[in-house]
Amino acid sequence: MKWEERRRETRRLLQNLEEVALRAQEAFRATIGNYGVCSFGGNSRSILAWSHYALDHRGLALQFETAQDIAVFGQALPVNYSKDYPVLNWVNETERIVDVLLRKYQGWEYEDELRIVRPEEAGQFINFRPIALSGIIIGCSANEKTIDRLNDIIAERKSLSLPPPRLYRAFTHESKFRLVLKIEKLKV
Repeated sequence: MKWEERRRETRRLLQNLEEVALRAQEAFRATIGNYGVCSFGGNSRSILAWSHYALDHRGLALQFETAQDIAVFGQALPVNYSKDYPVLNWVNETERIVDVLLRKYQGWEYEDELRIVRPEEAGQFINFRPIALSGIIIGCSANEKTIDRLNDIIAERKSLSLPPPRLYRAFTHESKFRLVLKIEKLKV
């Protein structure tokens, strides 16, 4: 816009602060929607994490040896847990968008989460060195179809001369609200 048009638009917007707030929200959503976020939980025995992120204990958890691919996993940053929403000031940028994406409600602190945040990479996969996959934990309610598919993946890794990951199965403790991990052997 030319200077005079900007001045008129500024006056108009100042008279309608709700529209300014709406535009700021739209801009924020558009910007944040372009970021790719990959999350990693820090506690493989967390009953709540299995419930929330692994199909209610029916899925799998992957373990990574971060030293095997420091270029990827070295980007992982700890999540900051808080009772307050993050504040993003578009004028002086007191908090960056990455800081906003690394913030989560303090009730989730048990997750001990790390995140890789990448601008302009929403919906993109993160490629890691296959050797970095060091273990797979099978959920305590995993079905045979999941186990069969895991066997196929392990066989494929073997055919590519990749080292097999350590396999574990999660079990519920006999008398406590906690998970126990035991070494698992598959058919491969």
